[in-house]
Amino acid sequence: ILKSMDLRSVKGLRDYTLIYGYFITGRRNTEWLTMTWGQFNFNTSPPTYSFIRKGQKDTTDELPDELLSIVVTYLRKRWGEGFTKKILPRTYLFTAMPGKGGARQVLDPNQPLTQRSMLRIIKICYKIGRWHFSLNIIIY
Repeated sequence: ILKSMDLRSVKGLRDYTLIYGYFITGRRNTEWLTMTWGQFNFNTSPPTYSFIRKGQKDTTDELPDELLSIVVTYLRKRWGEGFTKKILPRTYLFTAMPGKGGARQVLDPNQPLTQRSMLRIIKICYKIGRWHFSLNIIIY
């Protein structure tokens, strides 16, 4: 499935990073979709990321090297070289493509993808690769 994505486009790289991140971290949909740049901590070895788990529990976990590399590649493609100077700690990693997010994106482009948008991405991947797994993994 991941091999079928167009990694030359920002959208393809975003979708790849999203799906790869789900599988490598095991995070819930909202935990990964609402990830911001400020949730990454590069002052630790290995780097970590923090998120709020079910039950409103603050949690910190290691950021696997291969996932960090993919996230950085995606952000560099999305925001350009020197992206760390262009984005804020509150910048969501996974947002709609410019001009594609509807009214809420026009008002504030720093909106995370919705669960509905993520479900569309999964359905497209399912059709491309005929995935055989429960969509509940991603939805919940």
